[in-house]
Amino acid sequence: RIYLWVPAENVHKPIISNAILNTKININILKAKIEPQEAFLILELYGDEEKVNEAIEYLSKYGEIEEISR
Repeated sequence: RIYLWVPAENVHKPIISNAILNTKININILKAKIEPQEAFLILELYGDEEKVNEAIEYLSKYGEIEEISR
C-alpha cells in the first residue's frame, strides 16, 4: 500500500490509468480525495515486484509517495 499526494499541477492528468497501462499492474484505489488544489490517494499495487517498483517510480514523478503498512 502507498499513500500518494498529488499537487495541483498534476491533479487533472491521468496518472493512475497511465501507470496501469505503462506497467501492466493492477492498482486498487482504497481511498481518494480529489480537489482542484491537490489530491490524496491510498493505493494498493498488485503485480510482480519489479513492475510494482516501476509503477511507484512513475507515480513519484507526479507526486509524493509514502509506503504504508497493511
